[in-house]
Amino acid sequence: MNDVTIGSHSRIVSAVLGQGGCILADHTTTYPSASFIEVGGHVQKEEFGAVLGEGVRAAPFTTFKNCIAGNNVTVGERKTVVGLIEDGTRVM
Repeated sequence: MNDVTIGSHSRIVSAVLGQGGCILADHTTTYPSASFIEVGGHVQKEEFGAVLGEGVRAAPFTTFKNCIAGNNVTVGERKTVVGLIEDGTRVM
């Protein structure tokens, strides 16, 4: 994890973070739980918190739950993000 910033009082578990400038503000949480995902044409049950691409920025009190966020995603304050978020998306 190069150039990743994680704010105070954050809880990051079961997560993979991109290496290009992810900035997670104070009180950011990744919440692991079981989810069905498609991998290589097969649906399987996996438990994870988040997979965050390069350049993801999260405002304070953000929660990622079973989330796959693409590159350069921006998330506003007090948001819960679930599922697949495409590159460059702004969640406000």
